[in-house]
Amino acid sequence: MAGPAPELDVLIVPSLILEGESAMLSWEARNSDRVSINNNIGLVELSGKIKLFPDETTSYNVIAEGLGGRVAKTIIVEVFKDDTLSMDDLRDLPLEEQFDYFVKPIFFPYDSAVLNKEASLTLDENADWLTRPENLGIRFLIEGHCDQRGTEEYNLALGDTRAQTVLAYLARQGVDLSRVRALSLGEERPFDLRQTEEGWRLNRRAHFILTQ
Repeated sequence: MAGPAPELDVLIVPSLILEGESAMLSWEARNSDRVSINNNIGLVELSGKIKLFPDETTSYNVIAEGLGGRVAKTIIVEVFKDDTLSMDDLRDLPLEEQFDYFVKPIFFPYDSAVLNKEASLTLDENADWLTRPENLGIRFLIEGHCDQRGTEEYNLALGDTRAQTVLAYLARQGVDLSRVRALSLGEERPFDLRQTEEGWRLNRRAHFILTQ
């Protein structure tokens, strides 16, 4: 007897990168007992995330299979070379893709809300794009995240401190605070499911979500 049809959600962030940069592919399959991804990735867990480093524009086919059938979704990472990427290319893209490209997440040391030099430089670049005249109407959310260590209450508080730290920094760079909200998600929404130092590092972050 056939079961319910498989369901599959797939997301890649960002969908536009420069050569040498990475994108994070995430997926979640329901009513399935097998998930596979092409391009030499093969069988994977029913839900998870993987960091990709394509050197050219690449399509990824994610396939979920179960008793109720099969569902496939294709997602594309566009890779630009340094000498081919122009502002005209970017202006033609949907606002969501422009936002993902120009407003990048930042990462924190363990048990800290202190901005290191790399994080500060990234926020400077984020603020530069957000304060351009054509972008002043954009509204967005800052999410504060933690790795899975520590109690739920502690991580919610730390996530809030991280989000507020980023909010204050952007305000000093000229971003109008009426355009932005800050929210702590603590450990609830990990960027990487691995229980490793690299996975934890990717989860200690402030993430930016376009809301308009």
